[in-house]
Amino acid sequence: MSVAIHHSLDGINVLELGSSRPVKLTGMILRDLGASVLRLDSIASKEEKSSMIYDRSKLVIDASECSSPEIIDSLLYRTDVVIDDACCHDQVVENIRNRYNQAKHCIICSIQTETGEGIALHEKIAGAVSGLYDTPSGLGFPHAYDLPIASTATAFHSANAIVMALIGRYRYATGCAITIPVEKVVYTMQVIIAMIRSNPPLHWEPFRWLASPFTGIYKTSDCKYIYIHVAMPRHLRNFLFLLDSSGFKEEKLQIKSLLHKETRLDPMVLKSLRESLKISKVLNTLFRKKTAEFWEELLSKATLCCARMRNFDEWRESPQVIESAELVSFTGKDENKFMVPGKLIKSLSGDGIALNHSERLSIDEIINRWTERKIAIDNPGKSTLPLHGVKIIDMSRIIAGPFAGKTLADYGAEVIHLSIRKNQLSWEEPFHIAFNAGKKSVVVDCSRPGGKDELLRIIRQIRPDVIIHNFLDNAANKLGIDYESLKKENPEIIYLNINGYNPDGPWKMRPGFEQCVQAASGILHTYSAHTTPQFLQMPFIDMSTGIISSLAVALSFFQKLQGNGGNHVSTSLSPSAIYLQMDRLVTPQSNTADVNPSGFYRARDTIFCLSVKENAVSTLAKLFDENQSDKNMVNIADLKVLFRKHPFSFWKSKLLKFDITGNTIQMAPYVNMKSILANELNARDGLFTYAAHEKAGNILTCRSPVRMSPQATTSLLPAEPLGKSSSKFEVNPDYYTELKQFTVTNNESRLRRMKWYIRQIKWIVAIIMKGKALKR
Repeated sequence: MSVAIHHSLDGINVLELGSSRPVKLTGMILRDLGASVLRLDSIASKEEKSSMIYDRSKLVIDASECSSPEIIDSLLYRTDVVIDDACCHDQVVENIRNRYNQAKHCIICSIQTETGEGIALHEKIAGAVSGLYDTPSGLGFPHAYDLPIASTATAFHSANAIVMALIGRYRYATGCAITIPVEKVVYTMQVIIAMIRSNPPLHWEPFRWLASPFTGIYKTSDCKYIYIHVAMPRHLRNFLFLLDSSGFKEEKLQIKSLLHKETRLDPMVLKSLRESLKISKVLNTLFRKKTAEFWEELLSKATLCCARMRNFDEWRESPQVIESAELVSFTGKDENKFMVPGKLIKSLSGDGIALNHSERLSIDEIINRWTERKIAIDNPGKSTLPLHGVKIIDMSRIIAGPFAGKTLADYGAEVIHLSIRKNQLSWEEPFHIAFNAGKKSVVVDCSRPGGKDELLRIIRQIRPDVIIHNFLDNAANKLGIDYESLKKENPEIIYLNINGYNPDGPWKMRPGFEQCVQAASGILHTYSAHTTPQFLQMPFIDMSTGIISSLAVALSFFQKLQGNGGNHVSTSLSPSAIYLQMDRLVTPQSNTADVNPSGFYRARDTIFCLSVKENAVSTLAKLFDENQSDKNMVNIADLKVLFRKHPFSFWKSKLLKFDITGNTIQMAPYVNMKSILANELNARDGLFTYAAHEKAGNILTCRSPVRMSPQATTSLLPAEPLGKSSSKFEVNPDYYTELKQFTVTNNESRLRRMKWYIRQIKWIVAIIMKGKALKR
């Protein structure tokens, strides 16, 4: 067996308390990054199949060995980080918590996964109380799906926050307590939906953008599906040229004849409903002429964004995953082989993972192996942010890269968003405002003669510590912003590039969007379940990649502080999809629709979510008949009828009678985004607030879900308008692109808003028609 070859966290000791998925996954990530992770095997710990993935290469001791305050203190004095979910109430674990103050150098990361009664929330319940299953329009019955979004995103945030705290401890000799509520993490993942649901500017037309026939799913001749993403003017030109040169001239002429001049400038903003429906009809006919594999190969060779819909098993066996080592083979203690997630970050510091079995030790062996910490905490109350004084240029766009920059700004970095584009498209504005908040801005039009030289002059003027971009390698080389070129200017530069797909695989030159990765990796298949294919509405992959990218920068900066110089790191969208589905590596998804009754139901007075563990179906049956113990008597059709007979409180009280702890069966009322917004906006330090934007008026903004104590607060300054440079930067006017006026007057009347809603309804019709075409 090989050992971890990623050395960024060498020498860092981590104590893992609790058995919730966010804690276990955070520990796994830190172990793969080189830390030594100790899992406390307590009475409350439960062995699951997935533990083989989470616990590899970790150290394990019996909780009973930590029997005295002296032993606990000795352990904590050797520990750098404690990951705790507060859900394990074993007495030994409680004793350790009571001794936290004895080791002020420790970073205590508390992941809040429990209810007010201290019960750990099931994954589906955590989503239900966080608005996860709401729809962008707020209409329709909620749809629960088997994707652990809440716990996966929380683990990414936790790992990132822990490394940031290590940086703060190294720079300022401060200890730190981190608090990460799972529901707050889920709120932030839905920031775009929240912005759309909170009376957005009248020039934003989200359903019009979604109705574009040039971004959507189409059925193919083999009854499979292909997703295309033709969202830019150059994409549309390339797409039409490809049709003409590939024997589809008639379809190309039909589409061209229907295109309005405004659509040519922005394929996401069609002029009329008629244009959208007619082009959709042409594309439906076109894609049904060939197989999904044919279209994926043809479009990808022309560097167009697309992906055919796969299930997870197809993705894990694809050449891209195998050759890029996004999944690697691991042999368990029982000699059974299975796959585990590969490298999360590609880095010059090493990009491997830990592949040893877990190792059970005694407390004496741990104390001998871990050296006592000699870290003096000189400023226990100091609130300087970890990245204070760090300059970052963020040249990325849309979500993943900008969110990485925003996350780094949340931890104190000075981030400058640098745009090189001549034209700004109207549908980009919500993403720009959401993910470039808190940054300064500078714009250089590199399409003009001398633009490249002006770009490099601006970079030299700013003298950044970190560069972030999401260009493909050939584009970065043309601009002169490749790693080798910038390293000559600053040998200690930290250089991060974000790709659609892992650059070690055959798809390295394919551009990627969130929806493409959802389709290719199996997420689209899982989310759609037994319905018409539809995308997961929140940009989980983009935002997770943004957090992972922030983590990559933080790790590099932590190494730089210790004298290891600069670094070239890269991340990609596809590993986030692997991590979201990793439990299926040991527990395959069932093809049976009614295996588990978990899901949403309607009681007499409200909609609620039910979560039932596999071993508790017979307990659920007793809700309806106290003498019933045959689990086969429970089926979803019966439940839908029975639950409607009584109010939610009735079923909740009956559940308490048979499931006192609430660990095996949980119920919670459904919460939608409207309620969440109202609560957060009225809260003293709510996650959401309004900020005045120069062009778009009052816009909903979102804080970080992570709280560090002590920590200075970052301001929620809104992003600069699209295409505008901050006054701080002196940009040659020959290379400056004036802001295109997308906005309308901020004076909003009830009539204007009503007309806006009518327009959105019109485009919803087009979306519905697209869905119906898939069913035929």
